[in-house]
Amino acid sequence: MDTDENIQVKVFSAQWCGFCKMVKAYLSDKGVEFTVVDIDEEPDAAMWLREKTGQAGVPVTMFGGKDLVIGFDRQGIDGYLREYKLI
Repeated sequence: MDTDENIQVKVFSAQWCGFCKMVKAYLSDKGVEFTVVDIDEEPDAAMWLREKTGQAGVPVTMFGGKDLVIGFDRQGIDGYLREYKLI
């Protein structure tokens, strides 16, 4: 799986996931550009997430190719958005 560090924000999600939709809407409302990785369409991404986080759940938002926020955690997301100077 490509974990391109040039991409500031990646959202690992699935189309059936309500919290994934909430994360994507939240980032969009803040004007943050992000890339979506659909774990149903990219099984390698799902395996990578499981290895990295120890769980199979989505959403997972990745910042700078290394920092992860699991679930729809506004505080966690906002913290990394500030750290990466995206807001």
